[in-house]
Parts: sequence; structure tokens; C-alpha cells
Amino acid sequence: MHTEIWIVDDEEAVRDSLAILLECEGFTVRSYDSGEAFLASIPEARGCLILDLRMPGMDGFEVMGALRERDIQFPIVVVTGHGDPLIARRLHESGAYAMLDKPVAEEDLFGAIRSALEG
Repeated sequence: MHTEIWIVDDEEAVRDSLAILLECEGFTVRSYDSGEAFLASIPEARGCLILDLRMPGMDGFEVMGALRERDIQFPIVVVTGHGDPLIARRLHESGAYAMLDKPVAEEDLFGAIRSALEG
């Protein structure tokens, strides 16, 4: 099965830089500017979601809730500029695999994605 990385972030510069970085590592990447756009076209491929928390419209927690309601499960790595221990705990309870702080270090991002995809 083909593996993809889906980036959901309202900041175009973040989406573009993450996409370039991941594509250079050989990943196939699809980017979405909102949770609503992602949920409207959830891919069929096996993959990993890179999700921002604070976005206009649906925030990251609402996206994760919508996925749970639809019984859709795949690994989620949250990349946020607003992380703290309470947020990390809430993310874990919501099903996120990892939380990384912006700006994210390459090795942390690749490590989190690979670990999430492995299980």
C-alpha cells in the first residue's frame, strides 16, 4: 500500500516548507489549508497526518474528533507553536501520536513520522 503524508496547516509558508522537506526524503505529500478541506477529501492511501492545532474554522482537536466520529484511524503528528504539557496530554487522549513544537527540527519530524507509521 502506498504511504502519503498529509499536511493540514493554515499557514502557506509552513505547508510549503514541510512539503519540500518531506518530498526531499521521498514522501508523497498532499497539503490542505484547513481541516474542512482535508475532511472533504480524505485520501484512501495509507499515511500520516501532520496537523496544526490553531487554525481558523476547525482547529486540530475538532479535526481529530471528526476523524474519530467517522471511525477513521491513522497516525497523527501535531506540529504547533502553542504546545504545553496540558495540550500534550489532551492531544495524547485525542489520539495524536506526537506533538512537535514549531519550528520543528528535521530529525524530530522524520523520527515522529517514521515511528507513527511503524505503529
